[in-house]
Amino acid sequence: MTYRFLLLFGLLFLLLFSYLLYLNPEFLTLRLAAGLETRGTLPFFILISFAAGGLGVLFLFVARSVFYYFYGFKERKGRRHVQQAVQEARQAMEYRLAADYKKAVKKLKRALKLDSGNQEIRQLLVRVRLEAGEPQRAMEVIEEALKNDPDDSRFQWLKVEVLQAMGDNLRLINQLMYLKGRYPKNVAILNLLVTGLMGQSYWREAIDVWQELAEIAKGAKNKKEQGEIAVQLDNCRYELAVQQWQAGEREEARQTLKELLDKNQKFVPAYILQAAMEEQDRQNPKRIEAALAALKQGYRRQPNAWFLLEGERLLFTESEKNEEKVEKYYRKAVSRYPDYWPARLLFAFFCLRHQRLERAAEMLLEFKKQGINNPLVKILAGELSYRQSHQLNEAADQFKKAIGLEEAPPLVFVCGHCRRYAPSWRPRCPECGHYNTYELSADLVTLT
Repeated sequence: MTYRFLLLFGLLFLLLFSYLLYLNPEFLTLRLAAGLETRGTLPFFILISFAAGGLGVLFLFVARSVFYYFYGFKERKGRRHVQQAVQEARQAMEYRLAADYKKAVKKLKRALKLDSGNQEIRQLLVRVRLEAGEPQRAMEVIEEALKNDPDDSRFQWLKVEVLQAMGDNLRLINQLMYLKGRYPKNVAILNLLVTGLMGQSYWREAIDVWQELAEIAKGAKNKKEQGEIAVQLDNCRYELAVQQWQAGEREEARQTLKELLDKNQKFVPAYILQAAMEEQDRQNPKRIEAALAALKQGYRRQPNAWFLLEGERLLFTESEKNEEKVEKYYRKAVSRYPDYWPARLLFAFFCLRHQRLERAAEMLLEFKKQGINNPLVKILAGELSYRQSHQLNEAADQFKKAIGLEEAPPLVFVCGHCRRYAPSWRPRCPECGHYNTYELSADLVTLT
């Protein structure tokens, strides 16, 4: 508005000056010469000054118009390039949906030439590279974008996805650690980080991250999530103890197991590991007793058939004549948990193997009272009836025919989460990845 007012003001003075010149050119020429002198007439000198100012304003206005004309041309050209880039990106999306990634990449590159600062197109190019199975090329695009803006969180997240696709776990952990430093309370980052740490067996670092997640869940008062995190912490502590034990750090492993059992007294793998550590401690003359103590403590906290089988093995390792001790071991286990059928079943089979038929008959009677009639109990009843008749060879033959197998079925363990069978107890299910889930199975299963 100011420029327009000055332009109008200048034009009016120029018109006035031109009109005076038209009326009397000779007089005006003389007056102009006199007005330029110091002694000239002041009003006419002012008139000349205003006329000169009007010319100057007119020149500025014209210069400004020319400048904005060329600048606007450049702007219009930029807008046209942006529109063309968007059009190229849309065509690239169509090629992407048709799984023609080569043409999609070509279109996106052309779009970036037209609009090099468009980060959305660059993100789309990364996605297309990933879908085309070219994570290394996608990483090159990300690195180029991060040179311009290292703090762009969109490309930092894309970098995580690309590293996952590349399978570069160490770089992935480093990237997640960087993001964790920027967003320390971001649960998604912490979950990805702890998964990566566990995948690389960095159990101590994983425990630290799980504890951070536990604090966040505690602050949010999410009881379910707190319970899940507590389970994961137990698993990591167990794996850390195993790692320390295998590395020869026995005291550190014992301390880790102590921390674990202080938090969760029903974690069966911890007691099994503790018993194995005690058994292999050659410097301890009472290592068998120490291992048995660990197994007994574990059974008191959480009954499991593997405690009983390991206890029987340890007692016979100590002496082959420990039948009385083994029987006492089983009796205590049965009396402590009368409703725990695996203890009674293992005790009955032990009695059958060592010709203690009366004890086996007592266990079978208890099964009938409790209404337990699974396949293993039926096998026990059949074998016991034949053995009591002192027809051992015939008993074995009839036993095989009765269950339709060529040989007696072994005891198997089953995961309580995914129902995967295993010939022996395991601390972690290889199928579903859950810990502390294996128990003696009542099913007849032949493992191949």
